[in-house]
Amino acid sequence: MTQPLGRELQEDRDLEPPELRTLLAITRTAALVHDRISRFLKRRGLTRPQYDVLRILRGAEPPGLPSRAIGERMVQRVPDVTRLIDRLEAGGRVRRGRSARDRRVVLVSITARARREIDALDGPLRRLAEEILGNISLAELARLDGLLDRVGAAPTPEEFDSRLPS
Repeated sequence: MTQPLGRELQEDRDLEPPELRTLLAITRTAALVHDRISRFLKRRGLTRPQYDVLRILRGAEPPGLPSRAIGERMVQRVPDVTRLIDRLEAGGRVRRGRSARDRRVVLVSITARARREIDALDGPLRRLAEEILGNISLAELARLDGLLDRVGAAPTPEEFDSRLPS
């Protein structure tokens, strides 16, 4: 069992206001979950961003997607999608090709080998998710999903800053 957030972060005082405490709890929990998934994938020769690209491309078969579209669909944004795709291509996991409709567009697609590789991860990842979230009921998961959607819809830092008095 984990310890309360304040003790875990070695805070000497209560984390107030409650919104700050909850924001820190979400951030801490996301980091813990991210670490577990990253370690799982690393043992299978993938980084989290590489898996994310392959997951996106599996859903875009055929014909694939331009790099920019891949970057926009990633769970966690990375600064250089092109370099990430370069590494996946060098490892034989993706290939690039020109669009038949518009030769100026370069499409990235998943290779059959990489498709088999991530298909094989579906079951183990599902079991990992069940392990991480197994102590939460289906009704609680649905509620949590809804709450997290509302958190995700909050203003961006730029929107927040634009509302501050000058």
